Amino acid sequence: MDTKIETRHSDDPEISHISFTKVTHVDGPRRFEEMTDSLHDSREEIKERVKALQAACSGCGADKPVTELKRCTRCLTAHYCNKECQTTHWPTHKKDCQPKDKRDLSLKLAQRLGAQVTVMGMLSHLAILELDVLANPHNADTHYLRVPVRTQTPDLTVLMQRIMEGKPDAAEGESLCLQIGAPEKAAREGAPAGIEAEFLMARKRAVEARLADNTPVAVFCYHSEASPNSFVVASTILLPDIMAYAASNPTMTAHSAMFGVIQQPWDQSNLREQINQMIRQDSGNKLKLRGKA
Repeated sequence: MDTKIETRHSDDPEISHISFTKVTHVDGPRRFEEMTDSLHDSREEIKERVKALQAACSGCGADKPVTELKRCTRCLTAHYCNKECQTTHWPTHKKDCQPKDKRDLSLKLAQRLGAQVTVMGMLSHLAILELDVLANPHNADTHYLRVPVRTQTPDLTVLMQRIMEGKPDAAEGESLCLQIGAPEKAAREGAPAGIEAEFLMARKRAVEARLADNTPVAVFCYHSEASPNSFVVASTILLPDIMAYAASNPTMTAHSAMFGVIQQPWDQSNLREQINQMIRQDSGNKLKLRGKA
């Protein structure tokens, strides 16, 4: 039995930024590409959602669209409503403010992950497994996920050939896609201020959605493999139906040229590869997770 992940947003404008994910079973064999294609929003919907991505002002904590906030020009990580918020926050922010390569494409693309509801649904499952919230829901309150990101050519044959030739770097102007690495659980205590702000914003959204007080939220800190001190943050609410599905010990159906149809464990490694495969196969850049080197 295959699995279908459907993620939607509320019609209520006050909580329209919250993703609600429904997991159901689908009878009969089905290719992963067919399953995910049916869940993708249109190119226009994804584009509009990228514009509407929310972030918290690092100074006053106000939750606003990213397009209405200014970023620290040094680290490009902290967001502010205005100069006053930035000045007030500087004594706290200065210890975390690290210069960042403004051309770091991986972080620019990672910030768009929150606009792709199918990918975020799968990342929710990844968070449940990595934080082990089924065994200990409190982990979601005390820890967050550090997720390394990179860009690479979507053509794995080309990538392997370059590696064998000792030339892994992409040519200027080449189309690259985002790929995520193995996440690591990190303690919330002592984390950069941006992580704490994202926790508070996610918890606020859960309250606004009138969810139970113990509904866990997961915070992701996407950091560049090339520059570990540069990062962007995002969060998601781990809704009860997603938690219940993860507790049912599901499996994933995979298709192999060598072994045919096989059942794989619903684990971190397989989920991450499915996400990366989905991004690599998006040749039309519908997901907005590609850019130029």
